[in-house]
Amino acid sequence: MAKLIFKRCISLFFIAVFLFAGCKQPVQQLTKEESVTFAKEIETAIKKGDGNLLDNSFDKNEFIKRMNLPNTANGKGFSEGVSKKINIGSQIVKALSDQDNFEFIKHYVKENKHHLIFRMFTTKDESLNYHDYEILKAGGKCKIADAYIYLTGETIAETMHNMFNSLFQESLELDKYTEDEKLKAINELKEVRVLMQKGNIDGAKKLYETLPNYLKKTKTALLINVIICSRLTISEYSEAIKEFKELFPDEPNMNLIMIDGYFLQKDYIKVLAAVNALDAQINKDPFLDYHRYLAYNLLEDKISSLSCLKRLVKNMPNFQKGYIELIAVDLKNKNNSEADSLIKIYRNTPRFSQPELTTIINYYQ
Repeated sequence: MAKLIFKRCISLFFIAVFLFAGCKQPVQQLTKEESVTFAKEIETAIKKGDGNLLDNSFDKNEFIKRMNLPNTANGKGFSEGVSKKINIGSQIVKALSDQDNFEFIKHYVKENKHHLIFRMFTTKDESLNYHDYEILKAGGKCKIADAYIYLTGETIAETMHNMFNSLFQESLELDKYTEDEKLKAINELKEVRVLMQKGNIDGAKKLYETLPNYLKKTKTALLINVIICSRLTISEYSEAIKEFKELFPDEPNMNLIMIDGYFLQKDYIKVLAAVNALDAQINKDPFLDYHRYLAYNLLEDKISSLSCLKRLVKNMPNFQKGYIELIAVDLKNKNNSEADSLIKIYRNTPRFSQPELTTIINYYQ
């Protein structure tokens, strides 16, 4: 039953589903050059719509060790399920459109361990997340030991550990439920995610509220509720964040979560504070100038907003929305020569949406 529960519940996670490959090899010394090359290979593969490289790069034994599960039948069954299913790369590819990106932004070394940070941004809902992969070298190849997901505020191994505890730890509340009832609740949480993906937010919220309390107290479920409520009313969103904070105070992912929250609350000063705190946590990402631009623009600080926008376009020439926004600003302000220069660059970038540019031009003509 432990194996069956895991096989059903693993697909819940919006951060990833897992498929491991290979055996553990003696750990060897990594270089920065090897790490960066590996990162660029992952980025290129994702851009081509191929998630297999990332899927197959996790070190199975190292990851299972980091889950730190008990040496019991349930622990072994859970580990076995994890070891057979990881496809985070494939899930990323499925989530991205031509206008979205999964981009390598930096390499760093901490406590003699190499890390790779990637940014994931989806244009349609302007969803932002960061993945921090800790890598090692085994069998002469770069492998992934674990990954810190900024939206969840914990590593994938920690998420799996906490998930195991939420299902199998001894408690008076959990003892009230049979294995079949736990499985039913897991399937319902999975259905919540399906409804969200289909755009049925009201249906997702309604089903979420029927889940048992023990499941709704888990970090994963609470984050799902925050995402659902971010698409409902400001009061519901604020209440979801409050509930998350009460159970998980001082979580490092709150800076990322609260960017959208403060936008909805129209507290643009706090938006800027959250963006700056996130930028400090990552140790600089030029993309965050996009959110600074939006906040300053809504504060009607034209000088600061334009400065952020120009810096964004300069540092991120492949970001379509930066060009669209700057072209719109120049057309609005009758800076036709500047707009014409940007339009020429935009027209010569095949991956940029040409109909969207035409709409902007027609609007200001």
